[in-house]
Amino acid sequence: MSASRAEQRRVITAGKAQKIGCDNSIQTARYTIYSFIPVTLIEQFRRLGNMFFLVLGALLCLSHYYDLFEAPITPFTTVLPLAMFVSFSLLQEGYADLARHKSDTRVNVHKCVVLDSIWSGRKKALKVNDGNDITTHVTNASNHGDEESNVKILKTVSFQEIKRADIFPGSLVLIKNREMVPADVVILASSGDMGGSYIETSSIDGETNLKTRSSPNFELAGEAYKPPDKQSLEDATKRIVKLTCLGYPNGIPADCNPLNNPANGDNLISPPESPRKNINGPNESSKNFFSLLISELPNASVNTYSGQLIIPPLQNGTPSPTIPLGAENLLLRGAVLRNTAWVIGVAVFTGRDTKLVKNSFKTPSKLSKLDELINRTIILILVAMLFIALILALLANYTLAANIDNLWYAGYNRDVNEPWPYLRELGSPKWILEPPALWQHFLTFFLFDQ
Repeated sequence: MSASRAEQRRVITAGKAQKIGCDNSIQTARYTIYSFIPVTLIEQFRRLGNMFFLVLGALLCLSHYYDLFEAPITPFTTVLPLAMFVSFSLLQEGYADLARHKSDTRVNVHKCVVLDSIWSGRKKALKVNDGNDITTHVTNASNHGDEESNVKILKTVSFQEIKRADIFPGSLVLIKNREMVPADVVILASSGDMGGSYIETSSIDGETNLKTRSSPNFELAGEAYKPPDKQSLEDATKRIVKLTCLGYPNGIPADCNPLNNPANGDNLISPPESPRKNINGPNESSKNFFSLLISELPNASVNTYSGQLIIPPLQNGTPSPTIPLGAENLLLRGAVLRNTAWVIGVAVFTGRDTKLVKNSFKTPSKLSKLDELINRTIILILVAMLFIALILALLANYTLAANIDNLWYAGYNRDVNEPWPYLRELGSPKWILEPPALWQHFLTFFLFDQ
């Protein structure tokens, strides 16, 4: 397989949780503890009413504390009500987002069941198989000089509890009847006839009718690979152990079998961390192989899926069979298993990579119809206020400039030695020699207009 084609696929080791892509947690909350204040303030001041009164408050503060121009009221009459209103809105938004955080936490810490080695250190799922371990024999192929030997060894696994957020691609997940599928999972075995199962996808596409899903068609690899038409959970577990990395944790990916394509040694597509060891010796076909799942990259198409399951050869000296995978083999996150006692599958997409999350969009920050109407109304009012304030400022500026010496009662006079007209014994007051600038008149009348 070429490097460019390999980059378009996701390579997953069945039975080994791999930290590729992302974990299985989801987040529907809009804010974090750091982004809440700035983001919500920006949202509040998208409403022009809040922005209008914020600007008015700032102008009133300039007038009150710096005496740059005259203002009819103090800033507290505008700033205090605005602060109370915005604070109430922030509390309301924070309460709603806190509820989303709690919901996310409940979803992410929900207990799921995975199949893993007894040495993983996790708590056993006591309600599955009565909490008992499952032991099976696997064939350990080894070379001693020129002789090849197959030794039966015991492998013990168990069903264990795990947080939903801790599921990664490659994890073997057990899903029971009426449980929600925790990640996008390719079925390996089920309690249904011929490995089939039923799911309800109403939370995904709104359809309430049940859909059928099936395990891969192992019969394509040969009659010897065909599982029983009906199998118990224990028998299915033993078969999966022999196919996956649980049975051969130090094995070789099945795609590294040189008999797959002996003419092209560059056909290996196994993940970089997979052990390849010495597979080029004279007895390389006698090594232990485990299954490898070649999946498409995460995408939003819920009705399609493309992949391959490369499984170990049953006999030494034969290539590793490849089984095609399609949408009928995939259980989507959010679907509910129905009329099927159990399903065991390998997780391929988790968390943000699942098709359900790929189809969900972040709630856009949009204004209501009423907010939009208020914004348009405020723009019209603002334009009218600016026009009126400008006209009044021009008139005031012209009137003061033309009659400044006659406005002694307002404190204006260009002659600093001129006494009060009717109180000359008091001497000359501190006259205002020049009228306010046009911008000062404009701001004064603008604040009066409110």
